[in-house]
Amino acid sequence: IKTPQGFSTTDVYICDDENDAMSKVGIIVNGRAAPDCRIPMFALAEEYIGGKEFAVNMMSTADGIECTDAWLYRKEVGEGVARYISADM
Repeated sequence: IKTPQGFSTTDVYICDDENDAMSKVGIIVNGRAAPDCRIPMFALAEEYIGGKEFAVNMMSTADGIECTDAWLYRKEVGEGVARYISADM
């Protein structure tokens, strides 16, 4: 369960069951502003896939698509949350 504002691992929770997921939705949709100063009106549910995580940033130009950078993220998972611990370019 995660915030639609998508700030890295802020407000991202790994849930064990439906009750746990609904309690995390309540944490996200609580009427308070998220880190980007917007108030979340809903939460997103995504399947958690363990392992290495890569991010590839690209830019579209008139000449085509250019890869600007690529990252390998390392994260730790514990107590229902995943937190990024480092990123290598």
